[in-house]
Amino acid sequence: MKRLLVLATFCCALGASAQTVLFDSMTGSTTTFTGNTPHTLMGMGFNLGVSSPAIVRAMDFAFTSTAVATYTQIQVQVSFFGVANGVTTGSNPAFGNLIASRTINTGARTTATNTSYVFGSSAAPGTPGVTFTTPFTLPTGTNLGIQILVLGDTGSGLQVTENLTHRLRHTGAFAVGSNLPSNGYYRNVSQPTPANSQTSLLGSDFRTLTNSPANTGLYFRLYGEPVPEPATILGLGLGAALLARRRRKQ
Repeated sequence: MKRLLVLATFCCALGASAQTVLFDSMTGSTTTFTGNTPHTLMGMGFNLGVSSPAIVRAMDFAFTSTAVATYTQIQVQVSFFGVANGVTTGSNPAFGNLIASRTINTGARTTATNTSYVFGSSAAPGTPGVTFTTPFTLPTGTNLGIQILVLGDTGSGLQVTENLTHRLRHTGAFAVGSNLPSNGYYRNVSQPTPANSQTSLLGSDFRTLTNSPANTGLYFRLYGEPVPEPATILGLGLGAALLARRRRKQ
């Protein structure tokens, strides 16, 4: 289990307790990575396990090193979008309506060839790998988008490097939620040297793995809770008021 040091305007804190799992493509999956380049900025459309809006508080994820290298810092940038357009060809954006971006510094590391580094629990949900200091709300549980960019600093500042890429998954059904389109992911063919994770990939960036195994997508998990419906909030408020009134009468 590894914990992350997270910073910046979009900071995160370490060590959250277990929370509701909103999305899980990690549990029960077979993992891999793509050796095709460019592959520094990866994306996927997805649905949560709930259809309602949801507050995202924490995340698990993994990146892969394709070569031996010594980094003074490996940084992961994650952006969440409120719309997944479902395009798999052409120059239209894959995602729209940027909701939130988070920057995660994972620290110094000497990486090995074709090795995955997991932050959080890979086998099953547990203590999240990173907890967001400022949670954010996804406006719906369906047709969402995520983009993940991995950067490395070998002494000349954080840079895009093809030696680092986000982990992929396939075969086993998603434990919570689903992806869309249902069998693939996006990689930054249209943005060979992305400046950040916030500019949407294009339909032409959509890819599948060799032989198109089922349930291909990005490897991550989200924690948080659904936003209570107004009726639920009203009911709780009325219940509290009635309880207070009863106590006063006693």
